[in-house]
Amino acid sequence: MINCPLTPQPWFTAMLSNPGPTNFCVNPVTSVNGSNPIDCTVAAALLDGLSFWPSHGAGGVWNELETSFLTGPMTAAHTQVGSMDWSMSNTSANYNAGFLTLRSRNYHGLTFDANYTFSHALDNYGITQECTSVVTDAFDLHRNYGPSLFDRRHTFNLLVNYDLPLGKGKGWATSGVADKALGGWSVSGVYTAASGLPDMVWDDAACGTEFGATSANGVDVGLIPIKSGVINEGRNNNPTIGPNGFGSNSKPGPPNAFASPDAVAANFRHATFSDATLGFGAIRGPLRWNVDLAVAKKTRITERFSTRFDVQFVNAFNHVMFGSGSDSFFSFQPGADIGFPQAFGVPSNEFSVPRYIQIGLRFDF
Repeated sequence: MINCPLTPQPWFTAMLSNPGPTNFCVNPVTSVNGSNPIDCTVAAALLDGLSFWPSHGAGGVWNELETSFLTGPMTAAHTQVGSMDWSMSNTSANYNAGFLTLRSRNYHGLTFDANYTFSHALDNYGITQECTSVVTDAFDLHRNYGPSLFDRRHTFNLLVNYDLPLGKGKGWATSGVADKALGGWSVSGVYTAASGLPDMVWDDAACGTEFGATSANGVDVGLIPIKSGVINEGRNNNPTIGPNGFGSNSKPGPPNAFASPDAVAANFRHATFSDATLGFGAIRGPLRWNVDLAVAKKTRITERFSTRFDVQFVNAFNHVMFGSGSDSFFSFQPGADIGFPQAFGVPSNEFSVPRYIQIGLRFDF
């Protein structure tokens, strides 16, 4: 006997009883190895080997089966119509945030502005408006409800400038040559830091058809995490590459976003109709931070004529932040596509710019 977890579906069994070269079953049962008749629906699933259809979902199953229906194809997907799209405005979004600001205005030469924002943005469809893909499930818009693409939970920035206490009108080196040489110096900097953007583990081989869309306009679906908690991407220079080969392009090669790509992939399963929401946001991109510095000197030559000398360091510490990979999903961070295992978590470009130095001299009169 065949042990199969599938329940026979009378409607599909009847529709698939069409005799011919594309039929899945005969009158309306078939047999395996010439014996043990089984239901037509089960035969159709076993023909797939229980591999393609579970990942491709409703759209993929329908697309494969309807060419064998007794009535012939029932949708336009198998004609010259690739897809039918329309735009609507019946989704929703929520954004909530709080922020703290601390400022100093020229306190003994020190001026700074420090800001921290804690926020959370959610919507039905986190992809930017220029994307023409359809919603995942047209019958249940809430299934897509989750973090927005721009949902950075924590953001901090600091702007600071300090006028050194040297030169005319300051504490030291107030006159003559000392004023000209040591006076008018200032240092400034900008520090920014932000937590990672939401992302997902997905399967591009499913063609975005999991909940009924066609591959022409479907959008990939976030796989469902088996264990609770958010997985944060980072920089792992020596990741553990397991037997399934996820992230193998990192050996040798660039770092990986995950310490054990195989373990991360194993923590996710394909979505089913019983999942009220999907897995977008189950992983988060890496922390982003950067420091820019500047040194400047203003020298007054006469009452009406002065000069200003600047040296600016963009990305002063030459801090490398890796960007998207060859399998990224609408983000500038490494992707996690189980359909392309060797690129799983592997960045292919740089998010930040290398350090560069600008030198300037200005004359004011």
